[in-house]
Amino acid sequence: MDISNRLFVDSTLNYMERDTSHTFFRNISSEDAFRVIEIELGLRYDLLYTKTLLILKPWHLCLRVFTFLPLQY
Repeated sequence: MDISNRLFVDSTLNYMERDTSHTFFRNISSEDAFRVIEIELGLRYDLLYTKTLLILKPWHLCLRVFTFLPLQY
């Protein structure tokens, strides 16, 4: 996913990254290549349109626990 991250920010790949990517996709079947791309796009969607990054942070977990505690009046 590191290589696809750079492609989403319109950055270019160096020769070694490009060759690594080409070699990887040449050595697998087209169906497996589409599965890899599908998984990467699904992960990208989760990062862009959900709160996945926040849930993974420890301070966010503490905040969620604190906000769900019942208040005593």
